[in-house]
Amino acid sequence: MTPIRVLIADDHLVVRRGLQSMLANITDICVVGEAVDGHTTLELTEKLQPDVILLDIRMPDKTGLEVARQLRRDYPAVKIIILTTFERDGYFHSALKFGVHAYLLKDTAHRDLVQAIRAVHAGQRVAGPGLMDKLWQHFETGSSENALLTEEEIEILGWLAEGMTNREIALEKYWSEASVKRKLQCIFNKLGVTRRTEAVAKALREKYI
Repeated sequence: MTPIRVLIADDHLVVRRGLQSMLANITDICVVGEAVDGHTTLELTEKLQPDVILLDIRMPDKTGLEVARQLRRDYPAVKIIILTTFERDGYFHSALKFGVHAYLLKDTAHRDLVQAIRAVHAGQRVAGPGLMDKLWQHFETGSSENALLTEEEIEILGWLAEGMTNREIALEKYWSEASVKRKLQCIFNKLGVTRRTEAVAKALREKYI
């Protein structure tokens, strides 16, 4: 049987080495490469044609979610496992929206990670313990996919929580203040609020930020 070809994408050397060690003796899995940032992940995906990518969310140039979105568009056959320390609802929901195949935390047990790699390679979807509860709660409350916050919107909410003004956000993103106002209104509509303070409070309560 041809081994499952895995690409590890994480900017921390200790994490990459740990994953390499964990998977080294698994006969049906072969680590074919390592990437330290989003750009390299995309380059190596084209070059190495992995079956599965273990992808961190926080990387230097592109976030894992941005990379996942581009991978799903350009390399739809590649299976993506988000492997992260972040259990925030916003990241989890956005990852689902962008079409990742699994979302696991970095404290996932060795056997569970191996099983997840095999499962996504076989076409299944996997969520770590506790995250399935979040998924069911999301659908039970009647949330729709279109109402999910994008990564950019989560970033804006984080800036609101820090007290940044519309002008400061506009300067940070090279937008006009009118663009910031439009994006804020979209966020408010998704959250069902009308003010900045309400948006921040709800985002904190639902662990988007």
